[in-house]
Amino acid sequence: MKNRHVPIGLAMALLSSFLAAQEDPKHMFLRAREMQRANGGNDSAGAIALYKKVIAAIPNSAEAHLRLSEALLEVQDINGALAAAKKAAELAPKNAEAATNLAILEFTIAKQPGQSADAAKAALIKAAKLSPGDPELWFRLADICESTQDAPGALNAWLRLGYLRPPALMGDQPVYIVAYDRAAYLAHALNRYSERREACLALAREANASEQHLRMLEELARYQVDKGYLGHAEESFALLAKRLPEEPVVWQNIALVQRRTGRFADAVKSLQRAHEIMPEQRNVVQQAFCLMNMGNLQEAYEILQDLCSAPDSLASDEHSEYVRGLLSACALMLNRPDDLLKAMESWSGASENIFLSSQRAQALIKAGDLSAARGALKEGMERFPEQLIFKRAATIPKNVFEGRLNQGGASRKAFQLIDLEASAYLFAEFRQWDRCLETIQEIHSVSPIQDVDLLLLQSNVLESLSHREEALNILRRCQRLAPGHSVVQNNLGYYLLDTGGDIQEASSLIRAALDQEPDNASYQDSWGWALFKQGKFKEAEAALQSAVEANPISPEIRKHLGEALLKLDRPQEAIEQWESALAFAFPEREKLEDRIKKLKTDIAKKALAEIEPDEDAESDEEDGSDDDEWQP
Repeated sequence: MKNRHVPIGLAMALLSSFLAAQEDPKHMFLRAREMQRANGGNDSAGAIALYKKVIAAIPNSAEAHLRLSEALLEVQDINGALAAAKKAAELAPKNAEAATNLAILEFTIAKQPGQSADAAKAALIKAAKLSPGDPELWFRLADICESTQDAPGALNAWLRLGYLRPPALMGDQPVYIVAYDRAAYLAHALNRYSERREACLALAREANASEQHLRMLEELARYQVDKGYLGHAEESFALLAKRLPEEPVVWQNIALVQRRTGRFADAVKSLQRAHEIMPEQRNVVQQAFCLMNMGNLQEAYEILQDLCSAPDSLASDEHSEYVRGLLSACALMLNRPDDLLKAMESWSGASENIFLSSQRAQALIKAGDLSAARGALKEGMERFPEQLIFKRAATIPKNVFEGRLNQGGASRKAFQLIDLEASAYLFAEFRQWDRCLETIQEIHSVSPIQDVDLLLLQSNVLESLSHREEALNILRRCQRLAPGHSVVQNNLGYYLLDTGGDIQEASSLIRAALDQEPDNASYQDSWGWALFKQGKFKEAEAALQSAVEANPISPEIRKHLGEALLKLDRPQEAIEQWESALAFAFPEREKLEDRIKKLKTDIAKKALAEIEPDEDAESDEEDGSDDDEWQP
């Protein structure tokens, strides 16, 4: 075979091309990456030299500065690594990896003796915003915040770490359990209710929740009841019942919430469960109370009668009076005055109790013993003049009250009206709406009602029974009787707003009521809603904010405020108000929860749409597709 020689010109060209390739920034960058220990290499110093050459050629390459920082850290040059990391973050302020690298370096330096934590905290906050799913960032941020006495910052970071549920352990506990535990402690110390609730619920929902964490939830639940957050309290107690099904006090507290929210059938079941675990008289008493509100008067009466027939079993005088008061109310609603009067003969101190005194006077009227009724009413007017039945008795003309001058019939009629009115309010107190309405109608048949308060009661009962047109007619009658009555003005105005009536008339009525009582939260709410209906959303917000301040535990006001904020294009604030409303108990909770979920979804979609246009531009830079002006 003949020996062939490459022409010298071609050889020199190939060598030149090879050497040029060796000095190409892209080629140097890739070689440096292979040399780093992080990628399986063993020449970090060589990688550093190459990265510096790349930077000399392309000084604005954030990627080259970032990798230089990593390589410098591999050779323990932390200050050099920090300088390179700062440059990378400066050149690519939205690059999550660069921000994370800088944050971890700043954290490492901050943990050294005598170093400030301010730069580390700022870097960690920025990095966590860019990489919210990185648990290491939130853990380090929580650590830095705690070390700088920034309790609110630490609380937020611990909660975010808890959300992520990283599988790592701290000691023998998962990191997220430790995070929620710290969050619960800090939230309690800072009086941050929402965060405390979230952390306690998360801890208690764990399958192996500790006794300590369950007690934390129980303490939270009691706080919720005290504050009136009954919607949240029921959630907490229901979770406790799953974890501690044999604790009677848990079921008693569930029943308490259910009673306060008008779900008496559910409360009876919870009380029965508590009684099965540990029989207690108070369970039986509260069952009777629930039965009365459910209309099961005879069953409740028998239970209460058994309790009162064994007075030694009653826990205290106060408890005894409560049980006797329920029995008296039950007997009156069952129209059994003789049985009640007979039972009262053995009750000591009944005349000294405002409720038992009024119930005895009413029983005497029902029994037809007008002479004894006069005596009981006279005594009550002296001792308890503000009690309704005695207040009404005081308005009866003396000759009619005494039955003089052939006024026996008039006296009987006057006493009958007192009994009927007291019965109407009694039926309303125990939610017996049909019986209440029947009683008010009977009053109308005896004598036309001129009392506005009683007519307002009739209107409320009619609305509760969904007789809306009749309720409106009664409110109109109230308006004719007392046009300047603030409750009438507010109720009629709000009713018109709620039923699609004349908005201008409704607004005038509510404004007149508010002018009389400017600090009344209900009137402020009605006024805010009237402004909302007129399309005056900014003015509505101001009025409803005042209403929330005056009555922060009203879900209705917060629902209205949320609607106004939504119209003002402040959806996140609307969500906050609606979520606050869910702390309380009210009908149609699920409907509001669905609105919140939908609104959150809409906000997330909008945020994503605003981010997406930038992503294409960033990807072009990252993939190095422009070979003429390559920037790693």
